[in-house]
Amino acid sequence: MSDKYKATHKYEISISGKAYYQANKEKIKANVEAYRQKNREKIAEYKKNRVITNAQKENMSAWWKKYRKLPNVSIKRRARGILQNNVDRGKIFKQPCEICGELKVDGHHEDYSKPLEVNWLCRKHHSELHKKYNGRTKTR
Repeated sequence: MSDKYKATHKYEISISGKAYYQANKEKIKANVEAYRQKNREKIAEYKKNRVITNAQKENMSAWWKKYRKLPNVSIKRRARGILQNNVDRGKIFKQPCEICGELKVDGHHEDYSKPLEVNWLCRKHHSELHKKYNGRTKTR
């Protein structure tokens, strides 16, 4: 495909790409996993040597300084930490998404004062829930 064609047909290409992905999802996932297994050292080396610019570090640092001062952040971090520790120790087991049954899930706390009471939701449904309640899409 020429660059001119790509530029004028972005939408059609993205739709056909999505359709291809949906039709071949398992094959694509298997190929990606095979690549990761085959190139484990190469990927680890890339991650180890990845350069983060000073500007990026400063932006992250400034964001964290503001974020950690927000009300309830320490309560949220404590609840998430307690839940993660219990999952890691095998005291709590992740359940499939309560809506669609997806196995890759996050725990959603309705009440952070009850850190072990969570709804297990996939990223899609967790994001939709947060968007519904407070207009945001981030789940973390």
